[in-house]
Amino acid sequence: MMMKNFILGALLLCWYPSFAWGSGAGLPIEHEELELLSTQRVRLISVTRSHYGDIESTQTTANDHLSEVSKTKWIVVTSDSQRKGRGYWGREWVSPEGNLFATFCVPFDPKIMPRISLLPAVVGLSICDTLEALGVDKKQIGLRWINNVLVEGQKIAGSIVDIKGNIMKIGIGINVDLSDDVVNGIDQAATSLRHLLGETPERDAVLDILTQNLVPKLREFMNGSYDPWIPYKNKLLYLEEEVEIYDGEKRTEGLFRSINKDGGLILDIAGEMKEFSTGEISPEPKAIIHS
Repeated sequence: MMMKNFILGALLLCWYPSFAWGSGAGLPIEHEELELLSTQRVRLISVTRSHYGDIESTQTTANDHLSEVSKTKWIVVTSDSQRKGRGYWGREWVSPEGNLFATFCVPFDPKIMPRISLLPAVVGLSICDTLEALGVDKKQIGLRWINNVLVEGQKIAGSIVDIKGNIMKIGIGINVDLSDDVVNGIDQAATSLRHLLGETPERDAVLDILTQNLVPKLREFMNGSYDPWIPYKNKLLYLEEEVEIYDGEKRTEGLFRSINKDGGLILDIAGEMKEFSTGEISPEPKAIIHS
């Protein structure tokens, strides 16, 4: 398994980006450092990228890098492809080469525990901003509660958050270049940046833009200066529509009324309001949508 190291980019919170590239050798393939200059004080955070070829999953491989994480050094693990990419409840994430698979490893501060349920909102909004920066029509981008990003009703990205000890592992998958055969083989409507833009952006460029959007939002969320609730709600799909929710154990149908202050889904079941803290919804109960 080969790996190379390089500096992916540098970003100032006052939004003046600069970039530097290097090379090296090792077990993974890439190395990234993102410099963040606070408006209140200077504080450097380096985001080190370790990139692999074909692996089981970035979530699994990230476990080998957790000891490298600190308050000033975050880690992102990426790969060309995944043999066992997964979402919530062990669902498969189709992971052929040419797409973005990344796991960001970030120190977990127990102080954010009361707001931890809003973390998927922070990640989802960061992905939305990334797609918009790449040229996807903002009006066509939406979030399917709780962790999927859709464009024109077709899934293009998703995320998963695991907490392991004092580290948060934030896994993100973005469809950059899916073949028509792969798209047609997925059990729900799906798309990729190539299909939407008519050309294929460089995967590393997608990662760079994602990092520039995600890292500042995470920092602000963790220090309490960023509340994703309103922008998250504004991006949600299927509000006031009949949906089916699967919470890992059973399926429940009802009217998607809103979300609570913690980002949980409020479902109207024959006039009775029930709240869900996790799950996956589909707009057509018991229907499997194919592209």
